[in-house]
Amino acid sequence: MRNVIFVFLISYSTRVFSILELKNNGYEGLYVVIGPEVQENYNLVSKIKSTSPNTNILLLSDIITNASRLLFTATKHRAYIRNVTVIIPKTWSRSLEGNVISKPSSLDSEYILIDIPSNKYGRDPYVEGVVECGKPGRYMHLTPELLLKEDAEKAYGPLAHMFVHEWGHLRWGLFDEYKDSTSKSNPYFYRNMLIKQYEPILCSKNIKGQALMNCNKNKPCDVTKTQIRLPLECRFCPVGDQTTPVSLMGQSYIASIKHFCENDDDTAKEYRHISTIPSDQNINCHHKSTWEVIREHADFQEMRQAIKYIIDVLIQASSYLGIVSFSTVSTTLAPLREIKNDTDRQILKNIISSLSALGGTGIGQGLLNAKLLFESSGMSTRESEIILLTDGEETIEPFIANVTGELIEAGIVVHTIAVTGDAQKNLKDLAQATGGTFVTFLGDQSVTFIDVLSQVIISSDAIPDTNTPETIASFSKNALANESYTGNFNVDSGLGKDTKLMVKTTAPSSVPVSLTVVCPDGFNIQNIVTSTGTQTILCGNDKASTMAGTYTYTLSSPEPTSYNVYVTSYPRGSSADVVRVRSWFSDTEVDFASASTIRLFVDVEKGKSPVLNAKVTGMLIRGDGSSVNLALHDDGKGADLYENDGLYTTYLYKHYFISNGRYNMKISVSSVEGTVTYSSVSGQRAPTLPGVEEAQPAMESVQAFMRSVIPNEFVVKNYNSSDVDTSPPDAITDLRIANAVSNAVLFEFTAPGDDLDMGQARYYEIRTSKSIHTLINDFDSSMLLDTTNIKPKPSGETEQLAFEGSVPGSSNNEEIWYVGIRAVDENGNKGKVSNIISLGKAAFFNVTDNITAIEAFFNVTENITATEAFFNITENLTAIVIVDSDIDIHLEDEGNTSDTTIYIVVGVVVAVILALVVGGLFLYRKLNKSRRMEIINCEGACLTSVPFKREENVTSNVEETTVSAEPGHAGEEESNVPLMTGP
Repeated sequence: MRNVIFVFLISYSTRVFSILELKNNGYEGLYVVIGPEVQENYNLVSKIKSTSPNTNILLLSDIITNASRLLFTATKHRAYIRNVTVIIPKTWSRSLEGNVISKPSSLDSEYILIDIPSNKYGRDPYVEGVVECGKPGRYMHLTPELLLKEDAEKAYGPLAHMFVHEWGHLRWGLFDEYKDSTSKSNPYFYRNMLIKQYEPILCSKNIKGQALMNCNKNKPCDVTKTQIRLPLECRFCPVGDQTTPVSLMGQSYIASIKHFCENDDDTAKEYRHISTIPSDQNINCHHKSTWEVIREHADFQEMRQAIKYIIDVLIQASSYLGIVSFSTVSTTLAPLREIKNDTDRQILKNIISSLSALGGTGIGQGLLNAKLLFESSGMSTRESEIILLTDGEETIEPFIANVTGELIEAGIVVHTIAVTGDAQKNLKDLAQATGGTFVTFLGDQSVTFIDVLSQVIISSDAIPDTNTPETIASFSKNALANESYTGNFNVDSGLGKDTKLMVKTTAPSSVPVSLTVVCPDGFNIQNIVTSTGTQTILCGNDKASTMAGTYTYTLSSPEPTSYNVYVTSYPRGSSADVVRVRSWFSDTEVDFASASTIRLFVDVEKGKSPVLNAKVTGMLIRGDGSSVNLALHDDGKGADLYENDGLYTTYLYKHYFISNGRYNMKISVSSVEGTVTYSSVSGQRAPTLPGVEEAQPAMESVQAFMRSVIPNEFVVKNYNSSDVDTSPPDAITDLRIANAVSNAVLFEFTAPGDDLDMGQARYYEIRTSKSIHTLINDFDSSMLLDTTNIKPKPSGETEQLAFEGSVPGSSNNEEIWYVGIRAVDENGNKGKVSNIISLGKAAFFNVTDNITAIEAFFNVTENITATEAFFNITENLTAIVIVDSDIDIHLEDEGNTSDTTIYIVVGVVVAVILALVVGGLFLYRKLNKSRRMEIINCEGACLTSVPFKREENVTSNVEETTVSAEPGHAGEEESNVPLMTGP
């Protein structure tokens, strides 16, 4: 941890998630952090004046320059990268000239990390922490090898394309328009029953290619055998010259791709998003195209608000104003109108709203005095930080707003700690403006002021290194007189240097408190502490660090007292050996006026690899001092998106809260001895060209460890103590067909809860339609299956629902039907519609009313196993043409560009400048969609559920299927935007 000058500014009277912003069409506040293990090489970030005429190295500055231009084109002139700040390790020499500026003391998300290869993906670029559609990731990981290797583009295609692909994950929360490569079925193809063959999972049908085994041109795959699974080695391999313009979230390595897929009514065929393919984007983004998600992002919502502000405030009376939008065609939304009164302004603002794309407390004086203290001491203010603690409103000038500018100009970082839940918003604004941290201390014993203050101090490093301490444990206990308090903590081999145990008690200083620590080798350390004492733990023969293992401490006092115990330690060697824990919330507030629920995320990593099977718990601290204990899981169920990715998740249910205000959380992470390992199974990384060997995950056991962290705070507003249940069941995301025969089908999925993933739903609503768009847009009008005899299982259990019967309509066996399901709770709250699965009509829909066969099919006897009963009913049954589609669809009822600048930072910073000049102010729009709904009524011939018992799982050979979306109209052309120039 770097040496910093702090001033505590205390008055007796949220953390920064990201400082990346879109201002006037340009992204500002993008930080590139070079990891401490990267060897010094300024060629990573600055242009080389190479003497070699054949050098093809694309350095960071080149990549971002080209990516900025591509981003401007891909967003239809709405956004580019204006400036970048590069933070280099403090161990590097300051060999570059430039301005000295302050770096932010914490970066929680949306930054770029240049570091050694990851055990997850090797040198492959990827974005960590993409957990929800539309929400930003934590960081983009690039390696020095990628930036310096001359043949990098042979593996990833144009690196600017790769960068924009990862930017889609990082900034806008987009998912890949292909399938997770860890899927159990072939991730490159799906089964299309309309044409009776496997088709590649592509956003664009215009990509030319072949199905080959590991892209060996002499080993083609047979994509016509749809009755069996396609081998995992079969890949879609683009061949020949490509002209397709989309999609950057798909095969971004193709040079002709410069746009995102769209789904507007006027979208040209070559740009149109295929909503039915089982891609990660469709599965996780409710069937939306990538461009739809981008347009709905706050970046472009804020742009719309800025335009409305111009109309409302800056356009003077008697001025004239018109609004013109353009996409593939130009449209006049409002002709020139004279601004005579507020009515004229409101008419124009309504048009913009329709666009979807688009005692006294003198804190200010205290801040000035702290600044004066730095200056009068002859110390640089640019290496100084203020920690401000306050509990009251501002009542004396100058106010915070009056002095913030001076603090920014001086380069002082201000951390603000609110010591009550009612502290003012301007404290958070001040911290954000100066690059500091904002936290709240609510005065509860469980999350103490030391916890909060420690979090501020430790977070003053953007990227932890070997000089950054870890909090191993934080315990609290109330004890009676002469009552012994015993606890344990683990020091793993990654830590051990300068390990300290601090004890804080409420006992008077005259009352002795006995502390005994037993080392892993049995050696005892004894000490007497007063109200506060710190004991350095050093066990074993190593004089520099303590031994790894389990430690036991015992505290006792002759008087009643409360204990707070803290254990911290520094890494003893490489930071790659250290288990790091980071936590955050999906949002900064819980609004009882909305149906939304926030999630808590805890990321556990060792070096660059996720830690699996750890025990992760959270303690929510409420305003009355009570607490709620939470368990977080990494099982891919409920709140958790991916199984075994090291990201542990839980919902924060509204019944946890008791009032408005700010809430704290304490996170505890520990290993389960013998079961904690680290490896990789999922994530959002850049696509590689077919045939390029993908990085293989590494697995190994992790030594017993413990960690304690405090995430950013969040705020509850519009609290309502009503007992009315407004939380629906969670969406079902893994609906599949486990197996089927000519007159029966077995659906399988994970049961949701009554409230999201808690409890037990009341019933399931399963509907089917020949039109996937009917299920998506008008689920209630689709044909309802009879589920009256089905009782949902508790959340997390596997449901298996068997159905037989017929569906009204044509006997054409080539028809494709779609099925969706949602859960309903006891108060009638309906969950989101599940992923949509598709099935062929075939003999399944020509069943008579006689259900003898189906009963024999599902009712297992003593003499036959479930699996045998499933496949050996009769010899003449025709196998139903049914597939388990991984289509996963969830329902949810422009400006002047200026110079692009890249700074290089060393603790404080040295700068180098690059420039990009582009122009234009554009408005954009999204046409109101009008979809034709196909209504299918159930007229006495609905499918009927039947009892089902099963002793063992049945593996099906069925695969995915889908149909193609209809084509649209003309597309968007690439604009001419100049490249950034060098220094």
